[in-house]
Amino acid sequence: MKIGTDVSLKTCWQEGYLTMEFKVRELFPNGRKNGLDKGCTVRFRKSDGGAMKMGISGITKILDVGCDFDWLMELYNRHKDDIDSMCGYDALNPRPDDLENPDEHVMLNLANDVDHYCGLQ
Repeated sequence: MKIGTDVSLKTCWQEGYLTMEFKVRELFPNGRKNGLDKGCTVRFRKSDGGAMKMGISGITKILDVGCDFDWLMELYNRHKDDIDSMCGYDALNPRPDDLENPDEHVMLNLANDVDHYCGLQ
């Protein structure tokens, strides 16, 4: 399954937004109600969407990395205050995502925030 930070995967690819690709049965081995497997590796991809806007033909992949939720959390926790500040979260406006019981969209949003702050590679 593929999901993106935009509703349209085509828009994600053209604009350079992050997408996530995973196998549902691997990410949710016991079903969606029992949560995702935090050790399951998924693929994050992003294109150089800006090249298309500048008239450069052909879109090149600028990110293609496999990682799991635990690795994302390790990166996030290392830079938590800075990432949350960059995203506008603080004590009065906490991160809305449930990082204790994440689903695929929480994982994608976290990866997007981490990628914007320090990159996923």
